[in-house]
Amino acid sequence: MPLVVLPVDGSGPASKVSDSFGRAEAFWIYDTESDGHTEQPNRGLASPGGAGIKAAQQVVDAGAAVLLAPQLGENAAKILRSAGIALFHSRPGEPAANIAAHLAGELVPLNQTHPGQHGA
Repeated sequence: MPLVVLPVDGSGPASKVSDSFGRAEAFWIYDTESDGHTEQPNRGLASPGGAGIKAAQQVVDAGAAVLLAPQLGENAAKILRSAGIALFHSRPGEPAANIAAHLAGELVPLNQTHPGQHGA
């Protein structure tokens, strides 16, 4: 079951793609086979440091094939890429709209990273 993951703030129909991967409130996990989704709280959210690394490991552990995110720190990106997860740049707004854009081939690969927030 290929899974597509997005960082989100809020839950249910009110959720929006988060501006921050490591500090997102939760992860929206879409199953391309069942056309359904689940949400998981971000275990790294309250971490004083290394939130992106913890979030990346959670995405790997969830079995993601694809991550849609607005940006990533370099350490999180290394973890995700080493696990074979494809990275794409998300758009602001609802997770479902991003899933539709991804499935239509409209999202671009996420190649740029930043040095990380380091406890911010």
